[in-house]
Amino acid sequence: MKIAILNNLYPPERRGGALKIAELMTKGFFDQGHHIFVISTSREKSRIEKRESARIYYLKSFYLKLHKFPLPIRLFWQLFNLFNLSKYLKIKRILKKEKPDLVITHNLQGLGQLTPRAIKKSGVKHFHLLHDIQLIHPCGLLLAGKEKKLKTISCRIYSHINKIMINSPDYVISPSAWLMQKHKKKNFFPGSYTKILPNPIDSDPELKKIKKFQKFTLTYIGQLEKHKGADKLIKIFKDLNDREKGVSRLLIVGSGSLLPKLKKENKNNPRIIFTGWLSKKETNKTLARSHFLIIPSLCYENYPSIIPEAFNLETPVMASRLGGIPEIIKDEDFLFNPLNRREMKEKIKKAIKNYDSYQKNFLSSVYKNNQINSRQYIKKIEKLIKENKS
Repeated sequence: MKIAILNNLYPPERRGGALKIAELMTKGFFDQGHHIFVISTSREKSRIEKRESARIYYLKSFYLKLHKFPLPIRLFWQLFNLFNLSKYLKIKRILKKEKPDLVITHNLQGLGQLTPRAIKKSGVKHFHLLHDIQLIHPCGLLLAGKEKKLKTISCRIYSHINKIMINSPDYVISPSAWLMQKHKKKNFFPGSYTKILPNPIDSDPELKKIKKFQKFTLTYIGQLEKHKGADKLIKIFKDLNDREKGVSRLLIVGSGSLLPKLKKENKNNPRIIFTGWLSKKETNKTLARSHFLIIPSLCYENYPSIIPEAFNLETPVMASRLGGIPEIIKDEDFLFNPLNRREMKEKIKKAIKNYDSYQKNFLSSVYKNNQINSRQYIKKIEKLIKENKS
């Protein structure tokens, strides 16, 4: 079978969960004997690259530089992206040339919201994977306390246009029931089959044998941006008494616009360590050695893969009670309201105080083991493809 995979980001870009799943799919389908090509965006000129697993069509897009520009320009670009005829024609030509049996789309910002129309015109089966609320709101983020922004007139118009554009793919897949329901409430995908399928997790069983850090360690892994809440976590951590159950340090793994400011503010605090981004192997090793992973996100997350990755490595997780996170973490002791600093602090203190029992029981009390690895994930999608054909 020949499969087209479309996502607005693809290596050498390295940000976003959608990119990771698109890349995983490319390799996974190739390993199963399918022929794959990818359509994505480029910062510079349009080009075609041939790799072992796929042919990559990179289409030059202003999207990758959009964050550098002021709000009025970004808003104008969003309007342009809704009706990007140039990208529509290019994608239509590629599909006509390649003649795929199936097109799988992920995030389409930068490829143009007319892309589903190009797919429908080609007469090919279409599967769409949800990763965030980009079809409902252009920024793709919903912050706690800012839920009313989805009810504004401009947002309702934007959502309605996208609903018409994407129409009803043959199948729509979401890692969380929360995200699927968010779209269903807006009457998206009226004629589509839908499926909740958690993102796959691959872990090295050898990492489970690694001993924890000698010093009690809380770890944050992610972007250092306001909506991720790392700055709030640092403030709460500094409020904790260093003598409380040996709380020794906070590891901040990641980077972003807040990194210079946070490093400057905490340069004289040896208990707070900034590592920058680490390789996948080093990140997993750090995760396995940590006593707790903390996810203080202020935005509604879909299905943060770092949570089941931590569980696989037997590292307990405390996280915001938002979006799809409560579908993964089942126990209220491990959840908090990120806008409630007092609750967050008390939950962290309690977890530290009761670490031994938390570590012993969290697998059975917190996480219902429904995760799958990459190979199982590809097999499940292949099964959906076969069912859709019959």
